[in-house]
Amino acid sequence: MVWLGLIVIALMASVLILFLRPARAAGLFIPMLAMLVCLLAAGFDTATARIPNAITYAAILFGLAMNALASLEAALGGRDVSHLLGTVGMVQAFGGFALCAGIGIVCLTMAGMGGGDLKLMVAMGSMLGFSAVGMMLVWTLAIAVPYALVNLVVRGKLNGVLRIFGSQLLQMVYLRQFGAVAPLSRSSIPLAAPMLAALFCTRAVPSATVWHWFGN
Repeated sequence: MVWLGLIVIALMASVLILFLRPARAAGLFIPMLAMLVCLLAAGFDTATARIPNAITYAAILFGLAMNALASLEAALGGRDVSHLLGTVGMVQAFGGFALCAGIGIVCLTMAGMGGGDLKLMVAMGSMLGFSAVGMMLVWTLAIAVPYALVNLVVRGKLNGVLRIFGSQLLQMVYLRQFGAVAPLSRSSIPLAAPMLAALFCTRAVPSATVWHWFGN
């Protein structure tokens, strides 16, 4: 039911923007759904220190299925549905899947990254495709590193604030309180929160502007 709600909200928001801002509304459904999935995952990650498989696996399958339909539509000579939904096709989807899986496995084995964070990264790659998720990963790193440093300086209080907001979010969505499954740590990073912020930055700041900052 929650997944159905996410899809309906993303679809309604896309249609609303289509009427209000037709020139900027194309291809918003998948990005909006990705943001909602990441928001819910961030709620779980900050409140309970885990991300349920029901969120990440469903997002991976949904992203691959939607992009498979986009490739099928393109093979049949159409592009209208793909243009409106924001699907990128199977090549981009598998590229995003492989990129995030590869980076995630390295981080999982060498940097102590959580399995839920890895699966959320793969879900974003499957939904958004190689090009978009690559820029999202750049933003995630740019946000996560300062977050980790600030969290250490304030002795983990930043994680505590996010845990409160995450608990309130889950209570609003599920109408019940979720208890923490792990104690707060000054060294841990709830990576879903930086990913969520990175998605907003990716949409707000064109990639050409980002590369210009680095002198390219």
